[in-house]
Amino acid sequence: MTAGNRQSDEKHNRELRSALCFAAAVIVFIMLLFCGCSDSSAGGTSDPFQSGSPSGQQEQSAASPEHENSLSTKNEKTLDNIKIKLVFGKNSEIIDKNVFMEWTTVTEQDGKLVYSFDEKKLRTYAHSLAKKYNTFSDDLSFTDHSGKQRRVQNLSVGWLLNEAYAANMIKGFIQDGTEVTAELTDDSKESRKWWIRHSADYDYESKKGDTFAEVSISEQYMWVVRDGTVILESPIVTGTPGTQYATPPGGYYVYEMLSPCTLSGMDWEVKVSYWLAFNFDIGFHDAYWQKSFGGETYYQNGSHGCVNLPFYAAEALYSIAYLNMPVYVY
Repeated sequence: MTAGNRQSDEKHNRELRSALCFAAAVIVFIMLLFCGCSDSSAGGTSDPFQSGSPSGQQEQSAASPEHENSLSTKNEKTLDNIKIKLVFGKNSEIIDKNVFMEWTTVTEQDGKLVYSFDEKKLRTYAHSLAKKYNTFSDDLSFTDHSGKQRRVQNLSVGWLLNEAYAANMIKGFIQDGTEVTAELTDDSKESRKWWIRHSADYDYESKKGDTFAEVSISEQYMWVVRDGTVILESPIVTGTPGTQYATPPGGYYVYEMLSPCTLSGMDWEVKVSYWLAFNFDIGFHDAYWQKSFGGETYYQNGSHGCVNLPFYAAEALYSIAYLNMPVYVY
């Protein structure tokens, strides 16, 4: 083979290789173009930048659970912060998540807590508070001056919880989502709403001491007993029997002591040296206008319901008595 022929063959081979490389490049380009169109078609668009969108969507979806978790954690802390302290005299009741979640369901809506309550269980809880903290009983028992056991109707001693009001207030405190202390026995306007009835100091039993006054309407006599021993006794005059002024029997307590004091009615007014109220406007006081005490005096010259005492007895009683002292009238 001549040199000219070799050069011609080499040139032909180079051209052939170039053609093959070009053809291969075209095929690869077509394949890439075809694959790109297929991906774009699957995505619903032919936008060449769409290939970055799925990745962006995946990042957003991955962030959402973290966002929800942060809200849940925040609201979980809100539940932890709810603490309700109900104060009953010297005792108190704490209502926190461990307690109220037994009758409360909590869900999230738009990042906020939504509460729903099992009304039956909530009422049961309020009733348990009433059983624990009510101090009222229908009657009162005591041992009189002679050692005899007596019972009188309770007319002013003790407290009864308003269970429906208590349940509604507790729900409101929970929904507020804060820490709150409610004084229920400080005799404030708000605290009185929690009770159906409330008379005498809430801690009456611990404050009534060991001394009481005993009044016998039929015998027209009064005794003051301390530790089972009579330390003061006196004849008395009570309200006229069979009239609107008859002194009502029952169990009471001394809630006001004044010296001196002016007593008044619709058409009368009188000044006394000692006044000890135990039943609204009925109480013990001296009565200088009474010519006699005891016996049948209360039939002819009865009081307007109070227990009239000779001056010496009223003075002595005032020095012995104290607020919350029991008074038993029978």
